[in-house]
Amino acid sequence: MDLISILCFVLDSRCCVCETPVTRLSFCKDCHPTPLPPAQDSAFFSSFEFNSKAQKLLHLIKYQKKDQFLSLLIPFLPTIFPWKLGPSTKLVPVPLSKDRFLERGFNQAEWLADQISVKTHLAAEKNGLLKVRNTSPQSILNKRDRENNLLGAFMWNPHTPIPQQAILIDDVFTTGATLKACSNILKNAGITKVYGWTLFKKDLF
Repeated sequence: MDLISILCFVLDSRCCVCETPVTRLSFCKDCHPTPLPPAQDSAFFSSFEFNSKAQKLLHLIKYQKKDQFLSLLIPFLPTIFPWKLGPSTKLVPVPLSKDRFLERGFNQAEWLADQISVKTHLAAEKNGLLKVRNTSPQSILNKRDRENNLLGAFMWNPHTPIPQQAILIDDVFTTGATLKACSNILKNAGITKVYGWTLFKKDLF
């Protein structure tokens, strides 16, 4: 078993269509023949389960400022998405507020978007979606408070051209409140199809 297979097992990799557990970075056997689902206005998926190993790794990166460990994630980033995408599709990272960015020194979602751009040849648009209001950390809030916490927190930069399709990029999907809030902003700005990808998904049950 190679290193990638071992790490996929440790991090609980998922099929990139239906999120069924798989043992390698790929589609599951049911989705493999027809990886592209029917056209949808929005859909989100995650590549890995947010288990204790993933939690420790992200904690080191985000809260202990060990951003050098980000490079460990490169082999696990997608080279293909399970949607029919137009040539103008942009990768849109979930932004941090200015204060949070200065505190952390980097935005892991922007880093992910840059690396995925290299793998998929889709352009990353890092100046489009803006976070215009500081919010409490989502990780300390319940589902209802998460949604209220994000009201009015994001906007589309009026100086940035609006793509026809966009893929939101973030590190962790918990309740989906952040991706849903960002998706609403993008749709209100005129983006016709908004998808979302996260590296990890937290199982709340």
